[in-house]
Amino acid sequence: MGLSLMLPGNPRYQPRKMKRFFGYDHLYYGLAKIEVATLQTLGEIGVIPQDQMETLTPEIIEQLLAIPTTDVDEIENEITHHDVRAWVRKAQEIVRQAITQWLHVPLTSYDSLDTGRIIQFQAAYQGTLCPSIAEVVDILAKVVRKLADQLQIGRTHGQHALPITAGFWLATILNRILFNW
Repeated sequence: MGLSLMLPGNPRYQPRKMKRFFGYDHLYYGLAKIEVATLQTLGEIGVIPQDQMETLTPEIIEQLLAIPTTDVDEIENEITHHDVRAWVRKAQEIVRQAITQWLHVPLTSYDSLDTGRIIQFQAAYQGTLCPSIAEVVDILAKVVRKLADQLQIGRTHGQHALPITAGFWLATILNRILFNW
């Protein structure tokens, strides 16, 4: 069965580049990163014994990061009636018996969900939005230079004002983009 990468909302308005971050079956990726990092931290500080930590192999971590939302939903609807509890149950099927007891310790549901969402948003920003904004800035900067001497009517409070150039007007928009980037 293939992954569902449908984004919420109307498909017509879904940026294709965002599907790798927010596609439906990727919704628990950030949570999984937090859960794995928590296990690793508990191992580093000696809470989880080293022999148990050795069972958390790169292959197991990869499987945890790839738990699809559709699997979590199935467990939630049929058994747990709780999203994070369903993810933990699915993760316990993947990890070795020695480490199952440490999954989701000492976290609350929102520790892993909210922090995981932050990771998703940050990755989407860096991986998709930043390059797209850089493209827009580059294109707009070229248009500003091209229209630097093109006269147009200035506007103030919805009325005509002193003449300005189209380049100047577009430069103010570019400035807003750069300031907020």
